[in-house]
Amino acid sequence: MSRVVLLIGHERAGTHLLGSILDTHPHICYVNEICNCSDGIESIRARWGSFFGYKLKVCQANPNLVVPLQQNQRDLIKGYIKQLRGNANTSVTLLDIKYGHIHNFNQVWTSLMESPFLFQFIQEERIRVIHLYRKHVLAAVCSTFLARARNVWNTGDASQLETTKLSLDVDRVGRWCSALTNEKKAIESWLPKDLTLTITYEELIYEGQLNPMASRRLAQFLGVDEGWDPIPNLVKVSPPVHDYVENLSAIKRRILWLKFDAVILSVFEFIGEAAEVVRFRFKRLKGVVSRSRRSPTRQ
Repeated sequence: MSRVVLLIGHERAGTHLLGSILDTHPHICYVNEICNCSDGIESIRARWGSFFGYKLKVCQANPNLVVPLQQNQRDLIKGYIKQLRGNANTSVTLLDIKYGHIHNFNQVWTSLMESPFLFQFIQEERIRVIHLYRKHVLAAVCSTFLARARNVWNTGDASQLETTKLSLDVDRVGRWCSALTNEKKAIESWLPKDLTLTITYEELIYEGQLNPMASRRLAQFLGVDEGWDPIPNLVKVSPPVHDYVENLSAIKRRILWLKFDAVILSVFEFIGEAAEVVRFRFKRLKGVVSRSRRSPTRQ
């Protein structure tokens, strides 16, 4: 029976690229963005591997599962994985899940600061995870804006990629960079270290092909044979940032100031916390001294 592995990454991290490369391996099946519902209900019903398609089917049979109680979510995820494993004819089934889709597996009440239920499930079921992200956060964010402007997210046909110049909202790009950085830190803290292979987009490709070192690490982690010819069937969609972002200098200055502001804020928060500790201890000491003065002196 096929073993399920999750491929978790942010938007424009390169999960489609990596997934399409690994899908060329005879023992790996890649399922693209299992929570993508942008093409509507009919696409969800028809697309093999859609989590929403599976959920729609089982909730029609058992409406109680519509309510996202923890046990219901656990049963839905388990049933979904069981169906995939039963239908796959490969030893590994790789499921693509974006950061922004993780909430779809949550129970009805989940704090914004709490680890999402998916990560608890990963730990319980001992599911392996490939965590893919880009070191160059600004490039990832700008690539998102470029993909939206072109309405092309990935392609194997370079002729679809028209030359596009963008002048981006400086503050908005800065906020997105900060948000993505914080998301990545949170995901890293939630993922179990013993079940996770972390790899960066920058490590993946070397001279148009999968980097041999990355290929070896991935094959070993997935438990498959290393001896296959991993040829990408997608072309690079985004050129270097300086080729299409006209106000790149202004954006870089804004991001630099955001980093500086974050450092200053951290320093002030540390000073504030230290002052609170000093005040608390001073009050305790003052109380001890006051009590000792009020107590009668023993003869």
